[in-house]
Amino acid sequence: MSRSPILDVLGVGAVTPVGLDATQSCAAIRAGLKRFTAIETPMLPGQEPRVGARISAAPGLRRGEDEWLLNLGARALRECCDRPKFEAESTALFLLIPEAHRGHLLTAYEDAAILDALSRRLELRFAEGSRVVRDGAGALFLAIAEAHALIASRRVKRCIVGGADSLLRIADIERLEAVGRLHRPEVPQGVVPGEAAAFVLLGPRAKPKPAADG
Repeated sequence: MSRSPILDVLGVGAVTPVGLDATQSCAAIRAGLKRFTAIETPMLPGQEPRVGARISAAPGLRRGEDEWLLNLGARALRECCDRPKFEAESTALFLLIPEAHRGHLLTAYEDAAILDALSRRLELRFAEGSRVVRDGAGALFLAIAEAHALIASRRVKRCIVGGADSLLRIADIERLEAVGRLHRPEVPQGVVPGEAAAFVLLGPRAKPKPAADG
């Protein structure tokens, strides 16, 4: 019986409030940098505004919340795929999107429509077995396990796992506020809402080359 392959991370891609690619983002996080800005105008004089971590982007990329997440995901995916000998047709994509209960516009799309929208932006067509994971960030490890099983079955050579999300929508902010989880001076351990996209390219670990004689 063949053993399941050990997977390696073969590539990464990310867009965050502190970096427009994975290298910038990781360097900023290691340096402890934050990019919190006011996300609303205070209603009363002296009132502290709500703050969030927003990604810098041209207004045209934010035409709608669904378009924004697709554009965000496409940028991070493009970086993840930008490597020698990348083969989209033998790589399955597991795309995590916001949970249905949050009412995000993207959740109303069919899986095929979401994957097709990303494919058009990238001008790439991913392998059969690609799918949309609709359980939010909490489903990441389930998606990785499914990717591992798909690679082990040899139906694909590699998998990309990741997603895009934003908690800067009014509905998400108000939901956090309602349960006392939003960061405020009186709630210093609360959540600072943000947005990001990130992906990893997974593939079997290369077999070590035999040592040369002599």
